[in-house]
Amino acid sequence: MAKRIIIFAISLLFIKIDLFAQFNPCKFNFGTDWDYLENNQSSSIANEINYVTKWIVNASYHENAVYDRMLGFCVEKKKTPVFYSYIIAKAAALGDADVGGRLGTHGAEWLKNNFNNVKNYYNGFAQSVASKLNGTGLTPIWLMEPDYYQYASGPQTSPLSFQQAGDYMGQLIDIIRTHLPDAMIAIDISAWIEDHNNTHNYYGSMPLNKVDFLFTSGGQSQAGSSNIKAENKMTWSGIYDVTKKPIIADCGYGAGGGSTGHNAQWDNISNLKARIMDGVVAVTQKNPNGNWAIQSIREQLANENIKSCGSVGVQCTLTVNVGTGGKVTKNPDKSIFPKGDTVWLTATPDNRYNFKGWSGAASGTNASIKITMDGSKTVSAQFEAIPENMRTVTVKVTGGSGSVTKSPEEAYYSSGSTVTLTAKPVKGVSVFEGWSGGGLSGNNTTVTLTVGSTDIVVTATFKDTLKIDTIKIEAESFEQKNGENLVTETKNGVTSIGYIESGYSTTYKLDVELAGAYKVVCRVGSGLQSSNFTISINGKNVGTIDFPGTVDNWETFQEETLSSTINLEKGSHTLQLNFGSAVNVDWIKFVMEKPNAVLKNRKQSALQNLNVISQKGGFITTLPSIHQFSSYTLFDCNGRNVGSGQISTGVRQLSFSNLTKNVWILRLNGPSKSVTIRTAVIK
Repeated sequence: MAKRIIIFAISLLFIKIDLFAQFNPCKFNFGTDWDYLENNQSSSIANEINYVTKWIVNASYHENAVYDRMLGFCVEKKKTPVFYSYIIAKAAALGDADVGGRLGTHGAEWLKNNFNNVKNYYNGFAQSVASKLNGTGLTPIWLMEPDYYQYASGPQTSPLSFQQAGDYMGQLIDIIRTHLPDAMIAIDISAWIEDHNNTHNYYGSMPLNKVDFLFTSGGQSQAGSSNIKAENKMTWSGIYDVTKKPIIADCGYGAGGGSTGHNAQWDNISNLKARIMDGVVAVTQKNPNGNWAIQSIREQLANENIKSCGSVGVQCTLTVNVGTGGKVTKNPDKSIFPKGDTVWLTATPDNRYNFKGWSGAASGTNASIKITMDGSKTVSAQFEAIPENMRTVTVKVTGGSGSVTKSPEEAYYSSGSTVTLTAKPVKGVSVFEGWSGGGLSGNNTTVTLTVGSTDIVVTATFKDTLKIDTIKIEAESFEQKNGENLVTETKNGVTSIGYIESGYSTTYKLDVELAGAYKVVCRVGSGLQSSNFTISINGKNVGTIDFPGTVDNWETFQEETLSSTINLEKGSHTLQLNFGSAVNVDWIKFVMEKPNAVLKNRKQSALQNLNVISQKGGFITTLPSIHQFSSYTLFDCNGRNVGSGQISTGVRQLSFSNLTKNVWILRLNGPSKSVTIRTAVIK
């Protein structure tokens, strides 16, 4: 028995150690400096901390092996490495203002004259850190330039403007994330700021969209006061309210970086709870006592609401380089994205230019591509001039859903060559109405044209026939099921639910956009035995559908209709199928039987001139220059409402992205309940 107890205790110890690994934005964190830890690596503190700090005191990573040793420890123990990135001050060699140097008077002037050197220092250091951390799963934190505000204030002979300070900081952050895309960034809470307006103006100029935290530096921050430092009026909650960034506090540093020992104020639970409410998420003890009771403190803070939880995320930068002869649009149109976001890039060539392709973090020749921002990226678009003796053949698709292929498919053609165009309506969704432009007419789906001495523009017109009066629900799309043997299976290209027994049920969400009377049609396979199921809407039984067993094959489906129509109001409903016997179910449809005023108004407005341009993964709708549309709703081909929104005054274009291959139906709502319908086919 004793042996088992010992083994169990050891197992608990390993679990306990694992709980202390790495910086966690949803917990209060504890860290210490490598200067202390290097000689105390076997201590309980070394196991219980979340992160390790180190001041960068040399411009080059390789000038001091201490960084390798510190990162080696972090990799082995799974602790977050944190750098006080004091590169500007150390590279300038002007001396810290706290100890009588000239950094506070001539630092800004030096920085302006040597900023490229500073960027090179950052590039080399970040690259070296990345070589140690890549593949380890560790995310470093960079505490950017303690006392950075001094370069834009006070006695500087040539201070930076706040805008310059923000621009410089943004460039340095971008360099770090070029090599360490997951790196988290913190900027300094300066004890030099005394004016409330300056706080707003200074931090308003900082690239806060690239920043995850704030931090204190100098180690004299107060745990027992709402004021951050005794000599300054800035408060913990005040700076958090201005920036909305959680704070990494430190203590135990004196003037010039010397140790002042363990600060017991930051062990007091009441103090810590008050500071957590103010936005503090971590504390660094530079030189802690050996009996620092991290675990006891951590347990007493376990239920505190940490403000960084859910708010801290890696921001990634997208840089797009555009060559001569075209432009690139971004959707959404911004340069900084949360990690994991997607962005669509669309290349549009200028007149007499052709889009050649993408390079960098993208490739291929599709004009529209989707980029996943799993890190900071640079993408380049290349265009090429069309030779003077060559001509283009451009095909525009209008009216409804459909596509056109060219044979041969070339960027441009020589005079006298022939090109075959084939119009392809979407089966069951649209029909082809005809050609115009380029000397073409008629509605033959395949035509041939001869290239002359000028560029050719041809228009292919389609007409949509699909309506949203029908709501189709696939049986396998249930939100809940009751029946342990019920399965989803695909045979002969048809996905259905089967192995159903009496008493089983499935529940679905039924979204109705158009109120009215609907007939209910089901497609099932029942083998040779007759079967049935009842249908309930919002808990009310609306009828039973019977299926005669006529074919000895569960994969041969038949359609049966409920004997009476049912009335459905606009909105979301709960549909439940309650099975009375064995059956395979493919789908169930609700088909509008009685048009109402909304449908009639829709027909009256359906002729409005709207352009729908399909592109990979989405489509763009251009509205008339004068319109009265106030809102939109997007449906899939089964009539399900997948999204809606308001259309602001003056908006001319709606853009939809991240869509799967499907037929998508866009409903535009106008005045007096008028409705216009357009469809887009995503391939």
